[in-house]
Order: sequence, then structure tokens, then C-alpha cells
Amino acid sequence: MQASDTFRSRRPPSPSGARQTLTTGLPSSLARFPQPRYVEEGQAYGGQMLTADEKLEAIRQGGAPSLTHGYAPSAIAGSSGGGSRLGARLGGGLAKMRSGEWKVIIAVVLVACAVRLFRLEKPTSVVFDEVHFGKFAGKYIKARYYVDVHPPLAKLLLTLAAFVRGFDGSFEFKEIGALYPSDVPYVFMRFVPAILGVLLVPATYITLRGLDCSASSSLLGSILVLFENGLITQSRHILLDSPLLFFTGLSTMFWVLFCNEDRRPVTRVPHASHGKGVVVNGPFSRIWWTYLLLTGLSLGAVVSCKWVGLFTIATVGFSTVKQLWTLLGDLNVRPGIWMRHFMARAICLIFVPAIFYMATFEIHFSILRNSGDGDAFMSSEFQHTLDGKGMSDTYSDVAVGSIISIRHVHTQGGYLHSHAHNYPGGSKQQQITLYPHIDANNNWQIVQPLDPNKKPSNDTEDPLKKLTYVTPGMMIRLQHVITKKHLHSHDMRPPVSEVEFQNEVSGYGFEGFDGDSNDNFIVELDEEGGGDDGGRKGNGKGWGGDRESGKRLRTLRSVFKLRHQLTGCYLFSHKVKLPEWGYEQQEVTCNKNPTRLNSLWFIETNENDLLPPDAPKVNYQLPGFFGKFWELQKVMWRTNAGLTSRHAVFDLLTSTMGPKRRIQAAAIVMVCAIWTYAHFSPLVYGNPWTKKHCTDAKWLKTWDFSCNDYLEDYSGYKSIVPAHPVAQSSHPVVANPDSSPTVTPKGGKPVTKVVPPPEVLTKEVQKEKVEPGRNVFEEHALDALNESLAANLALTGANAPNNGGDGKDAKQEEKKKEEKQKQMEKEEKELEEKVGPLMPSELVRVEAERMADGKRPIAQQEEQEGKEKVEKVGSEKSVDATAVEPVDKAQ
Repeated sequence: MQASDTFRSRRPPSPSGARQTLTTGLPSSLARFPQPRYVEEGQAYGGQMLTADEKLEAIRQGGAPSLTHGYAPSAIAGSSGGGSRLGARLGGGLAKMRSGEWKVIIAVVLVACAVRLFRLEKPTSVVFDEVHFGKFAGKYIKARYYVDVHPPLAKLLLTLAAFVRGFDGSFEFKEIGALYPSDVPYVFMRFVPAILGVLLVPATYITLRGLDCSASSSLLGSILVLFENGLITQSRHILLDSPLLFFTGLSTMFWVLFCNEDRRPVTRVPHASHGKGVVVNGPFSRIWWTYLLLTGLSLGAVVSCKWVGLFTIATVGFSTVKQLWTLLGDLNVRPGIWMRHFMARAICLIFVPAIFYMATFEIHFSILRNSGDGDAFMSSEFQHTLDGKGMSDTYSDVAVGSIISIRHVHTQGGYLHSHAHNYPGGSKQQQITLYPHIDANNNWQIVQPLDPNKKPSNDTEDPLKKLTYVTPGMMIRLQHVITKKHLHSHDMRPPVSEVEFQNEVSGYGFEGFDGDSNDNFIVELDEEGGGDDGGRKGNGKGWGGDRESGKRLRTLRSVFKLRHQLTGCYLFSHKVKLPEWGYEQQEVTCNKNPTRLNSLWFIETNENDLLPPDAPKVNYQLPGFFGKFWELQKVMWRTNAGLTSRHAVFDLLTSTMGPKRRIQAAAIVMVCAIWTYAHFSPLVYGNPWTKKHCTDAKWLKTWDFSCNDYLEDYSGYKSIVPAHPVAQSSHPVVANPDSSPTVTPKGGKPVTKVVPPPEVLTKEVQKEKVEPGRNVFEEHALDALNESLAANLALTGANAPNNGGDGKDAKQEEKKKEEKQKQMEKEEKELEEKVGPLMPSELVRVEAERMADGKRPIAQQEEQEGKEKVEKVGSEKSVDATAVEPVDKAQ
């Protein structure tokens, strides 16, 4: 047995004493395994993983590495040790930062100021999106309500800078490139994003140090952020990107510092008012709560700049879930402590950002208290919370003779409007539009309808002096109060939506003229907002909780449709703007097949002298903060979705489908694509095809597939031979000696060769081979080809001359013929490589093209070659010229 057979390897014993201290970072009095993952308050901590720098620093301090994740007791007590006092007080892993690093940070910040603030006044004109965000600052200062797709925090910061420097909002930032007047503090407004861009640089350094990166790596990261051209450009203009990036970086920095503090052990110091002492390090310490709360505030700030900040919240959220899951699996963590961790994170990372976000909108609403160009985006209830949009109480019951204003339920609630301007085309009658603002041209009066004989309805009493409530199914007319035109529709296409199912709506008539039956409309209460039961689909409350709104027309409560009496179409409006001649107001039509929401209307104001003063009145139920806040969020979402264009046709067509339907639609499209590929593959690969299949594959007659190039049947492709000459076999073919000539080659025995009679190509034969529908063969080409064949027969027949000639001349002639033969074979080979084997019809076409270029046809060259071979044989006197027949090269 060899020595190697008896040798057994054993692992070295666990280190102890000083050796254990140097190799593991743990004191000799502490067992290596197991180590607890979490320590209860007041208990000793078993040490966590330390970095190499932390172990080395602890040894330099003259002892074992600290039991508090790399922080020596001196650091906890407040001594500087290897780090700085400031870092020890800040916690969160910053105790390892030396005092020299803070000096480096200050130096980097100074360089960032020089880079970000250099020539901040250039250019002196409006740049890019300054045209929007500068304009919003002016609206804040003038307190004019507006709507934007982004939350207000960053715009409020820009407005604050403009307000401090005395900007009055008179400059409107109308277009890019407009020069700034001297009274516009655009430089100070640019200073806000610039200084936030500067602060992003030290935040980057501290974040990297908190992630256990070395000082050199952290410095490199901050330098890269400092000199990044995109970040520099964004931070030098009145834009929202620099505040967004700063708060994103701030959220990340505070979260990293919190995570570092959360991993530290709980350390207590004695205190007279607390029996267990005060927690100074680790979870639930003051610095721990500070970083957690600052993280929540930063998350609220980042999402209050732009909604894209939700991705930052999602990142912190995933990290939080991982932390809680890890604590839940730690048996050393009691359920009560785990619940404290959960509640602390829920309050600081969910409720604090939400409260911060809503607080910015409360400031937004409190500043924008006046009516502005953003009113049209909001509901009627919201609009009446603004100064200048308030409405006094109005009568609830609607009767004949009432002067009313009608609003559209959908498309942001414009008013039914008319003005003294006519359509340029169509009927050229008065325009009817949808207008988003309060105006005297929005007022209409309800009058009695006309009978078919153009007479008012028979009634002994004046209908305008008799109180007649408007009920479902009642026929009415609407007369414009100012121009005295009646709301009118007829079988004529609208000016913009020129489709068969939409009719034009116009103002027709004049004062003293009763109009015609096309002025009559029938009132229909909406099926979901009223009915005989007075309920909204069974809830028994009607619109706005008013039971009577389902029985008769009522202001602000009844939602109704207006159906044209003669054509059956419904008064309709959609998000289609009229051209400049219509002042870009919204189009109103009469739709025979309308969508429900676009054909719904309600009455906002109602005045009637016949109603008693104590008649019931109504008004809008003004929303509070949460109602306004939630409505604005929905408007921002819809507006943002409208600004985002779809890039895929399939997504656009299937946007209203469910997931299963989308998958089925995708499968159908894929099957169609595969079928189309297989159906047209003969065009792609040059596969055999027939004329009929080619013709049937044309979806449009204008498609040119050259179907005449294909044969009538697939079987015809089997008999096609290559168009180029076939090489003759080296073995002679023996045939009937009575019908075939005998040829005696040099030095060989006589053999009999089968030579079929040459075919004379007549015009009739050629025309049968010509592609139908195409006259590509000229008459002279056929005549020339037949003449060459006749000459061939004459030369190869019994009267063929016998060229004896000189032997030297014969060799030269033979050499020239060989060169011509090689040239011809080369041209045929090149042609075959380009187009492949030629079909019979293609061969004839190629011959015609060769003759047009002054070259001999292929068939004529072959016959000439046969003639020359016969002349060569005759000159050598090896055969009898009278016994030689034409040689058919096709064989």
C-alpha cells in the first residue's frame, strides 16, 4: 500500500483568539456560528458582515472590528476615530466618510456651480418648452385657471422665483424664439432648475458612498453627473426635468441611508425618563425615523413634479417588500416588532407621499381661483367653484316659453351656441356650434311646434302665456333669443363630417317667419337617467336624487335627447373642430346613429316669467377639495393619453378589446399573413404557376403580374427543355441505314446518324408560340429566320459547294469560328445565370432582341455552324457531299 492511499485530508480548525479576529472580524470571545440576523433591543449583537475597509479600519484603531456593522464604539459615542464627526452624527453609513471627503464634496459643488450657472442668461429668447412652463408661471401670478398634464410642484417652484423678482405675468411666452423683455426675470427662473442640478452632484456622491463604494468610485460617479451634457442642458432652462431628477436622486439617497441605518444594531444609552434607555442607533432611532420620513417626502416631491416619478416609488416599494419579507422570515423578530416595522413604512412611504402630493394640489387650487382657459376641461360643477363662473339659483321646472341654456353632457360640456355667421357651403344658413364659455348667444327659448301645414299648433290660448311643462315625448322648437333663428336640420351633409348618417344643423328663419316642420324636435329622457319610475336603472332616485326628473324635464337634473321629427336623427356633437370660418368651435350635427354620450344634453339655466317666485330652484352641488382633486386627476390622465400617439395599427384597432379577443385577432392576422405568403410564393421564388392562378391572384386589375408568361397547365412545365444548345453525346446513334446518311470520321469506321428533316418555322407556327396578348415579334424577324433556314437547307443539300481551298486559309477560318463559338457560349451562359433556363416563348423573344441589336439569332448561328462543319468535311473529302443532310443541332 502506498503512502498516498493512507493519507486523509482534514480542514483546518476554526481560528481562535487574535487569528479569528484578523480573519473573520469577530472577537475571540464570540462564537463563529450561528450568528443572529436581528437583535432584540438591549441584547448584544453578534456582528454582521463587514467590508474589508471596515475590518482594516477597526484593526488600525487598535482592536477588533466593531459589533455594530463597522462602527467602532468611539464612533457611536461621538468620537471621530477614522471618520468625521459630521458623518458619525448623520449616521446611515456616513460615519466612514473622512473629513477630507467633505472638502472634496464642497470642491465638486463649486465646480458644478461654475458649469451649471455659466452664462445662464444665454440665450435671451424662449427655448423649447419654456413656452409652456413660463406661460404657466404667468397664469399662477394672474390666478387664471389652466390645465396641464403634469402635477404642479415644479411649476410652483418656477412661479415662486418669478414672483420674488416681481414678474407680473404680462409676458405670455407665446412662441419659441421670442425675445425676453427686460422686465421678465427669466434668468432667476432658470436659476431654480440650475441650482437643483448642482445639488444633484453631491447627492450622487453620498448615495454611492452609502452603497459601500469607495471614495474614488463615488467621486467618479459625481464627476460623470457633473459633466453630462444632457443634464447640463436640462438644468439651464425653465423646464421640469431638473427638479424631477433632483428629487429622484434625493429619494434614492435618503432610502440608501435609511437602509444602512436599518441594518445597524439597536444601541441604547441610559436616560432618566426611559427605563430601557434611548435608542441612538438602529431601527426606531431618531436618525432612522428621520431618513424614513425624508424618503417619504422626497417620493411625494418626485411624483408631484411628473407622474413618471411613480417608477421611483415602485423601486422603493419593491425594496420595502423585500425588507419586510426578510424580517417576517427571521425567527428572532417578534410579531410585534415586525408590525412596528410595517406600520412605520406604511405611514412614511405611503401616507406621507400621498399627503404631500395632495397638498401641492391644494396650493394649486387656492392660487388658481379665477376662471381661465382651462375651464372647458372641467365639469360644470367644478367650473362654478371659480370666480366669474358662479351661477345663482335657477328654476327647476322647464316649461314652454322658458329661456334656457343647454349644455352637452360629453366632450367637456360645451353650450349649444349660435351666432350671426353662416356656413360657407351646404345650405349657407346660420352656424350652430358648441361653445365652451358663458355667452349671451347660448340662450334659447322653447316654443310650440309647427304642424305639417306650417301653422302653429291650434290652441285658443297663447302658449307663451300658459304654463305647460315639458314632458317626455313632447314636440318642441328652440328659437335663438338674439338672432330669432330656429334650431333646424335637413337632409344635407354637415360642413366637416360629410357622411351619409349625419345631417347639417343650422339656424333657419327670421323674425315674423314661423319656419317649417324641420324645426320640430322631440324630447326623449335618457334611459339611464329617468323614466316613468323616476329612477336611474332601478335605484328610484333619478338624476341628482330628483324623482321628478324622470317624469318631466328639469334643470340640472334631467338628461335628455332631441330627436328630429322628420329625419329621426339626434342632436349630436363630437370632438371635431370647425375651420377658421367657424372660429374653431365644436361641430354640431344631427346623427342618425349616434353614440349615447355624444347625444345627451342637459339644461343649466332656466328663466320663465310664468313660474311663481316660490317655485323650486336648483343649483350645482359644488365639489369640495377631494372632488376637485379626483376630477383633475382624471382630466390629466385623459389629456395625457390624448397627447400620446399610437404607433401600432393593431393596438389602435384592438384598443377596446379584451385580452382574449386581442389574442384571437392576432391569431387571425398571423394566419392571413402566412396564407398570403404561400399564395404569392410563385412570384417570390419563381415557382411554376398557371395563367388562371396568376389572374385569380390579382386583387386589383391594375396589378401587373405578367400572367401571360405562365403556361396553361402545370403539366406543361415537365416537357420544357433548356433553351441553350444541348451538348451532343460522344456516342453516335445508330439508325436505319436506308433513311440516314453514313458519315465516316477520320480514322474511324463509317457510322449511320439519324438526322430528322429541318423544321421550317412558319408565321402560323410562331404565332402559336407567341404569348397571347403581346405583339413582341416583328414580321421581319420571322422572315429573316426562315430565310436563314432556307439558306441552311441550300448549303447542306445535294448542291452544296465543295470548299477545297488552301489548307492555311482553312485553319484561319476554323480558328475564327472557334472564337465565335466561344463568344456565343459565353453570352448564353451569362444570360442563363441572369434569368435561368428560357421557356420557348422567352427564347423567341431573346432572338428577336438579338436581331434588333444587330446580332444573329441563336437558331441562325446554330445553322451557320452546321453549314461550316459540312464545308469542313467536304474540303477534307472524307464524305460525299451529295449524301450529307442538314445537321439538327437541337438533337
